[in-house]
Amino acid sequence: MSVQAMEAVLRSSRAKGSELLVLLLVANHAGSEDHSTWVSATTLAAEARMSERQVRRILQRLATPVEEGGLGELEITPRPGRPSVLRLLLPGQDVRGPDVRRPEGPEPQMSATPDIAMSGTPDTAMSDEPSEPSRTVSSTPPARDLPAVGLSLPPQGGGAPSVPRVLERDREVDPIFEALYLLEAGEPYTPEGRRRLTRKAAAALNAAAAEIRATGISAAELRAAIAAWPRLMGSATCTAHAVAKHLPRLLAAARGVVASRGELDEVAAEVERRLASRAVGVGGG
Repeated sequence: MSVQAMEAVLRSSRAKGSELLVLLLVANHAGSEDHSTWVSATTLAAEARMSERQVRRILQRLATPVEEGGLGELEITPRPGRPSVLRLLLPGQDVRGPDVRRPEGPEPQMSATPDIAMSGTPDTAMSDEPSEPSRTVSSTPPARDLPAVGLSLPPQGGGAPSVPRVLERDREVDPIFEALYLLEAGEPYTPEGRRRLTRKAAAALNAAAAEIRATGISAAELRAAIAAWPRLMGSATCTAHAVAKHLPRLLAAARGVVASRGELDEVAAEVERRLASRAVGVGGG
């Protein structure tokens, strides 16, 4: 996954509707260094809830130069017998990486279905008009948030050539990810700060946030556990991974008592009291 590539698409792409969705999915699969991917049209169609033919037409339009009526935001390099290479090409964004066409290292797992062919077959015919959704499959996914990066997509619509910068500040941030970012980075979440995270650190935060969301624990409870950590664990050092591992046990006693109000001191005190009572009971036995 390349968060940088997805942000570049949101800031600079002129695509909208189903074309923007497909471009974001390509960015989601792109490598963080070269911003290229071998993802198949079959996979993109499944993720976009579109037909494979519709996805191929959209990719063709994204790859067609602007002077020829396309968007010119994607480079497609066919490879005989193998899926084509898709590389993002956005104006004003440093998304061109090393040439991924050189045969170095193992390739990602590929679909058995041949990918985009650049011939004049009906399935790949270029249309000068915006693509229309499939008649049989909805072109709109059921959910629009991207939990993996801690962000939600802005509403679609409008004909502006790029997404205004104010969108960077107004974009909704996952509160679980935001709390873990503050813990890990030692400063409040900002888009600029998140972009400074290494790929490994961002992946660790995303994994920890996913574990916490899976437990059903709220952001208020998470912040309570982080605030109470030194007293509950006897250590001032805690990481996002450690919090994700111990959070259910730490808040099991206090959940439903005061956690819903998000009163951090009360949550911490309640958990401490119950854990202390349990320890006394064990010692007395």
